Order: sequence, then structure tokens, then C-alpha cells
Amino acid sequence: MPSTPSPLRLLLAGGLGFAMMGALPGLYGLAIPAWTARFGAGGEGLVLTLHGFGSFLAVMAGLFGVRGLTIRVALLLLAAGAAGLGLGGGWAGVMAAAFVTGTGFGMLSLIVNRRFLTEFGARGPGMVGLVNAVYGVGAILAPQAVVLAGERIGPVYLGLAILLAAIVPVAQPAPRVPAAAGLPPLHAGRLSILGFVFAAVMLEVGLFGYGPSALLALDLPTRRVALLTSGFFAAFLLARLSLYWLADRVRPEHLFLGGFVGVVAAMAAAMLGAPEAGFALSGAAVGIQFPTFYVWAARVFGSDPRYGSVPLIGSLAAATLGPLLLVPVLAAGGATALFPAALAIAAVAAVALVVSLPRIGRLAAA
Repeated sequence: MPSTPSPLRLLLAGGLGFAMMGALPGLYGLAIPAWTARFGAGGEGLVLTLHGFGSFLAVMAGLFGVRGLTIRVALLLLAAGAAGLGLGGGWAGVMAAAFVTGTGFGMLSLIVNRRFLTEFGARGPGMVGLVNAVYGVGAILAPQAVVLAGERIGPVYLGLAILLAAIVPVAQPAPRVPAAAGLPPLHAGRLSILGFVFAAVMLEVGLFGYGPSALLALDLPTRRVALLTSGFFAAFLLARLSLYWLADRVRPEHLFLGGFVGVVAAMAAAMLGAPEAGFALSGAAVGIQFPTFYVWAARVFGSDPRYGSVPLIGSLAAATLGPLLLVPVLAAGGATALFPAALAIAAVAAVALVVSLPRIGRLAAA
């Protein structure tokens, strides 16, 4: 007999799962240089891409109404992937584990964001911001865990796998509601907003994935870079916590736009002689973008549960393709070319969004 749905258990499973999931970006940023030193060059660009591809497949399954996508399954995939990353096994083992981890990442992101938005009623938009803020807790703590582990990545990944597995019994199935299968009707005009979240997530993935490498290229010591990576995610966390209050006061699309403007300012600071401050503060700018986009997109697309996957499609396409698009830029200009590249992407996206908001508003109202 199914148990009564518990908002507290949803909050605990979703919050703890997101905290553990949030550790992955911070670890990737530090692990990629370590894997390159250990295994040689050749797989560093594909790790983030395969992680993103696994996430993309999970979200597409949600878009088509595939059954069996649950918080428990997502947590188990994340645990298995983290264990594989901890064990290493060469680039092939790391890339396979990154794909499994990404699949769990996409599934958990899809299910938790959708359930928090719908099952917490009027508090839903604020709760989406809150659970995405908790994501930043793991991201802050993970780099410091690496320092405490003697700058060894493997034990931290293995510890993360154990914690993820321990959360599984807390999760409950979603309430049973009639659900359509197959692809929902999609409006090309509304789908155009995915281009903006593509840019936002490309910036986020680029900054947390390649930002530490850019700082290391400036001859900063590893411990200092680990501290700055934690600072990046501390700013990320504080920005998302602020959404619990801002969500009721500022329109989500305006907050989303503010994120692009913030990246422009942070990258300008990094290029003008303050790379440490610019990198750390850019965490706040990218931190507000996904939750605000998710709430905005829910208003644009409507209430069909399958549409919960749509906002994630653009973001996960960016997580898959974004690192690959940045690799030639970084190869040509060096790791520090990340700063002007991020500034250019954010500036173009901000201008395009300002121009497009009236048209998108009319489509949402139609």
C-alpha cells in the first residue's frame, strides 16, 4: 500500500540530493587537471560533454513521458557514477562514470525542480530557488574536502557515492496523477527561449569547469584556487538563497537578465586585473539564472508535467556542447581566454534578451 506523500520527505530527499549533486561541479573543476596529469591529455574536454549528454538523455526521457524516472533511481545513478569517478580507471573509466553521473544529474534535476514547483503550491517558485541554493552547499564544501583529503580527488568522490546511496531510503514516489505519454505539442516561438538558457548554462559550465584552470594558469597555488572555487560557489549559494525572497518581488525574466549583466561585470573585473574577485563573484551571476529561467519557462510553456523537461533541454544541450565550443577558444588563447569569451557571450545574450522580451511576453499570454 503506497505511503502518504510527505512534503518533509520530499524536502529532505530533494535538498540532500541536490547538496550532494552540487559537489560534482566543484570537483570536476579540480579533478580535470589532476586526471590530465595522471592519464595524459585527450579526455579533458569529453568529461563534461559526456556528463552533459547523460543529463540530456534523462531529460528527453522526461519530455516523452517515460515512466520510472524517480528520485531513488536518480540517486542510485549518481552514487554509481561518483564511485566510478573515484575509482578512476583511465580516461575510458572516467568518461563512462561521467556519463552515468550525468544521467542521474539530469534525472534528479528534472524531478526535484518539477515536484518542488508543483507540490509546494504558492511557495513553489521560492522553493525552486531554495532547493537550487542547497545545490551550492555541496559545491562549496567539495573543494575544501579535496584539500582535507590531501588534494586527492578519489576519496572525495567515493565518500560522495556513500552519502548519495544513504539518501535513497528517504525518497518517496511522486503522488499518482494521470500523465500523458509521448511528445507534447511544442510552439516554435516559445522554444526560442531555450537559446537564452543555452547561453546561461554555457557560461555556468565554462566558469566552474575551466575557471580553476584559468586561475592556475595565472600561477596561483592549488590551495588558493580551491579556496576561490569555494568562493565562487558561496556566491552562487547566496544568490540562490536570495531568490526565496526575490521570487515574489521581481519577475523571473528580469532576474535572469540580471545574471547576464552580472557576468559581464565580473569578467570585466577579471580582465582588468582582479581575476580572483571576478571569478568568485561570477558565481552569484550564474547562480540566479537556472532557477529564474525554470520559473519563467513554466509560465511561458504551461502546466503539462512533460513541459518540466523543456527548460532543461536547452540547459543540458549547453552542458553537453558548451565545453566543446569553448575548447578551441581556450586552445587558441590559453586558459585565461575564458574571461573575454564569457564576457562576449553574456553581453550578446543580454542584448538579445532585452530585444526579445516583449515578443516572448505576448507568446506566453496567448
